[in-house]
Amino acid sequence: MLLTSRLSRQASCTLLDVGRPCHRTSSHKPSKLFHHRNARTFTSVYFDKSFRLYHQGLEKIASVSFFSQSVITHRSIGHRFVTRASSTLTGNNPTAEMPAKKKLLVLGGTGFVGSELCRQALAHGFEVVSVSRRGHPVTPQQGSLKQVDWRCGDVVKNPEVLSRILKEGGFYAVVHAIGMLLESDLNKFASGSGSIPDPGTTFDMLTRQTAFAASSAWVECGCRAGPSPPPFVFVSAAEAGWTDLWGKDPAITPTFLKNYLKAKRAVENKLINEYGANKQLRPIIMRPSLIYSMERYASLPAVGAFFLGNFIGIPGVDRPVLVTVLVSAILNAIENPDIEGIQNSVKMETLAAKLM
Repeated sequence: MLLTSRLSRQASCTLLDVGRPCHRTSSHKPSKLFHHRNARTFTSVYFDKSFRLYHQGLEKIASVSFFSQSVITHRSIGHRFVTRASSTLTGNNPTAEMPAKKKLLVLGGTGFVGSELCRQALAHGFEVVSVSRRGHPVTPQQGSLKQVDWRCGDVVKNPEVLSRILKEGGFYAVVHAIGMLLESDLNKFASGSGSIPDPGTTFDMLTRQTAFAASSAWVECGCRAGPSPPPFVFVSAAEAGWTDLWGKDPAITPTFLKNYLKAKRAVENKLINEYGANKQLRPIIMRPSLIYSMERYASLPAVGAFFLGNFIGIPGVDRPVLVTVLVSAILNAIENPDIEGIQNSVKMETLAAKLM
């Protein structure tokens, strides 16, 4: 309890006052979150406990355990994450100090993944520049998000906007978090941010073309922090690995999903086999399946179905990933020069755990 109370005090102070020293006082009360009866054990073992229960044959207990306790996990991760705002993100050297204000360019910073990335990157001392079609978030900016340098730019129609931004200099990494799930207005209901694509926008335009433009501009910029190539992160999809399993997509794959995965694979191939092979970039490919947040209740039935499918061993079904875990993994991978290539859900959880 002493440890969890200390973590709560640090996290609460940092969330309220990002970037300034965290002053702890004896009168500061720990968050009620950490008084949950399972917080001491569940936060330390992360998702493993639920899956261990599954493997012991306690399916019913585990399913209840997951949905009741993952709220604690999700919020605890966020609290523990921001308390290390002044340290590097690498698991190999957790005590070294991060140089002041490394600049991060986030494509799609107003989206579901992008906004969480902006928030947590700021907490770790990054200077964050976001470029998106919207410019500013739909909802009012709160807390640290006010520190983001929001840029309005349609990368699909005007890809040269990326070159202009990168030529400003000082950038340490680029993260491509642009995406949509449906090529229609229905994407508003499928997207975590409620984004509605412009009429006629395709997966190829929004994913492949924007990622190609961003990676090309990043290479031409010539930015390099240290001896390793500059990192470029691409948020792909676990289902892009279906061709690794079967050589092609399953016959029942709907057309829209085939087009979605085709665009993702084209970007992966470009980053790994061209820029990565030539040491021009350090490609980091995140392959999450369903990305979720416990605050978005409507997605939880699908999340449960994916977890069940993964548990019983349905081929090609990967377990869902919390958006906080995905973002933690991205930031850790950026700062760790040994991390590159494809990162599946297991690797993402391992990377995220190093930040705890």
